Amino acid sequence: RTLARVTVPGSIEDITPVPDGKAVYVFSIVYGAHSGSYLTRISDVTGRVGRPMRLTGDTRISEIEELRMAPNGKFAYATVLGTWPASGNAGSYALVAINLATGAQRKLLDTGSFGCVITPNGRTAYVAGYKSEVMAVDLATDTVLPPIKLRSSSGFVSSIAIAPDGRTVYALSAGTVTPINSATDVAGKPIDVLLARAGAESIAIAPDGKAAYVSGQQYVIPIRLASGAVGKPITLTYADAGRVFEIAPDSKFGYDMQFRASTVQLISLVSGSLLPTVTLPGRYLQSAVGAFAPRGSTVYIPASIYRGRKLASKGAVFPVRVATQYVGKPILMTGVPVLVVP
Repeated sequence: RTLARVTVPGSIEDITPVPDGKAVYVFSIVYGAHSGSYLTRISDVTGRVGRPMRLTGDTRISEIEELRMAPNGKFAYATVLGTWPASGNAGSYALVAINLATGAQRKLLDTGSFGCVITPNGRTAYVAGYKSEVMAVDLATDTVLPPIKLRSSSGFVSSIAIAPDGRTVYALSAGTVTPINSATDVAGKPIDVLLARAGAESIAIAPDGKAAYVSGQQYVIPIRLASGAVGKPITLTYADAGRVFEIAPDSKFGYDMQFRASTVQLISLVSGSLLPTVTLPGRYLQSAVGAFAPRGSTVYIPASIYRGRKLASKGAVFPVRVATQYVGKPILMTGVPVLVVP
């Protein structure tokens, strides 16, 4: 059921929970003559909605790619596409720091990509970059550290992930996965994922820290992190699948998001096999990335009705029971759902 309806300025770009799970921040952008970026805090405990906070500083954000919360809850870090009038630098990606108390934001470094992770202790941010490297920032001092060079033939790091214990960062580049020791910032020997050389999109780490999953065009490839052994590829049902891959909190199941598809593909990560395909009822098609419930037994799928190539003005979120693939009663919405956060 719907508990409350919250209105924020502009277009919602991201929703990110704070580390203790007691609140979420909604990032929104107002475009046009009165353009600006806003953060709105919503308490999960009381339901109280904070006053939208307009961001101030040297960055005009036109697009946000990833928003990460520091463990201390005082700062957020975002990879954005923006403009910096003071320097004349426009239309480039950067990592910015946002003070959650004041809304003041500042650019920490230019980036070649938009993947970003933060260590669990909040000391370091790692950002995917061009030139076969990962960039690191000491968040205590806002110092940009020397780039970490990878032994990859490609210059583009397409995705970056961090182990739950924070000891290792994993960078995906040109079909190789490179582990980086976060204590020394030294890159290890790349793991060659042969099939992923063509169209590898992203890497995700299972919550139990035992496996990584490289996803791309119509496949998901498991890697055992303790040994670096590459497992048998899981071939997905539909072409151009594997772009967005989510893992359940219990690390037993995965979910492949297919934009504007009427079907939902669930995967058993224990057996490495596909579960029966779930079909959404009516004329509903997936409109955004879904999310697993905290216990992992249910995945919530945002969907909307399309008329030709256009979205209808209403949508729904469908709860799908993972074990049985049962589609529950939809949670109806007056607008199109674009994000689901557990």
